[in-house]
Amino acid sequence: MNKLFILLLAVATIAVSSCGGNDDDGGNTNENCVVNYSNDLSEAGDDIVAALNVFTSDPSDENCQAYLQTLRDYLDVIESYENCAGLNQGEFQMQLAEARQSVEDTTCN
Repeated sequence: MNKLFILLLAVATIAVSSCGGNDDDGGNTNENCVVNYSNDLSEAGDDIVAALNVFTSDPSDENCQAYLQTLRDYLDVIESYENCAGLNQGEFQMQLAEARQSVEDTTCN
């Protein structure tokens, strides 16, 4: 799971460092993209830590599945910012797919 965490951080870093400019519909300026992304990512990260703490205290299948779901939710937050101008879509999509596959490949047994 350590490799998975590093991969998630890499995807998040690429997304936040790539936000810039305006998109065509005026929704994501550099400033609100980075601020909103940081806030949303921080909240999702807190959820991961909470789920991991529960799973560590009680490593049941149910808690493991809940932890994996928080990782999926975290990736959903990252993906929701894919339209930030300046984002290298190819690299972003590749790393996001890799991270999603890592989550799906993680077993609770």
